[in-house]
Amino acid sequence: MQRTIVQVTRMRIIDLAVGDIVNNDPTATTGWFPIEEIRRLPNGDINVTNVATRDSVMARDYDIVGVQVTKRVDDGMPAPA
Repeated sequence: MQRTIVQVTRMRIIDLAVGDIVNNDPTATTGWFPIEEIRRLPNGDINVTNVATRDSVMARDYDIVGVQVTKRVDDGMPAPA
């Protein structure tokens, strides 16, 4: 049976992409959201948002945010019948 492992890594906001799962606080256990839009604001900040729930993170190019990275692993157990 396969399972998904979630690891949290720290990444610069400028390196994020639509679809990444992010949080302003890499140590948080709640408040994560998928990025649906990335915008450069007139003051130079980058704003990443989830349009449906209106969650957002705003930061300068090289500020660090938390990103979830998933990996599928085989646990060695047969799939349930």
